[in-house]
Amino acid sequence: MMGLGIFGKRYGAALGAILWLAAPAWAAQLSSGFNARVVIQTSCSVAATDLDFGIVGVITGSQTALAAVTVTCSAGTPFALSFSPSGIVTSFAGQMANGANLIAYNAVLLGANAGIGSATRTILGSLPPQPQPPTGSYVDNRTIYLNY
Repeated sequence: MMGLGIFGKRYGAALGAILWLAAPAWAAQLSSGFNARVVIQTSCSVAATDLDFGIVGVITGSQTALAAVTVTCSAGTPFALSFSPSGIVTSFAGQMANGANLIAYNAVLLGANAGIGSATRTILGSLPPQPQPPTGSYVDNRTIYLNY
């Protein structure tokens, strides 16, 4: 056994010497630095959940609903939310429709409509007292605008 161990060590040393001789011999070494860069541009996004009043029997004027508006902007970017593309409109009176049948509703953006960076705002909707409409699903498509 011992003879094999010495035999293996001899060949192992010889193999290491051969690999060392096979390595390229460099004449010199140079280096160069480099930069890693990124430019963050001013950008924002906005997403809103539905203003869903759920299932309502008789409209009594006490029904309300909430929708979340999530604003995500580059740090330090000022923004303003509006229900109109041409100005800072933070409330409106609208109508949800089911064919020719209508249900009136109101919506208001709670808190400040402006901010800096990222934020979450809330839209509060309410159904005012009104004559009972026919049964069915009523909808109104609206847009929230983010100016930055």
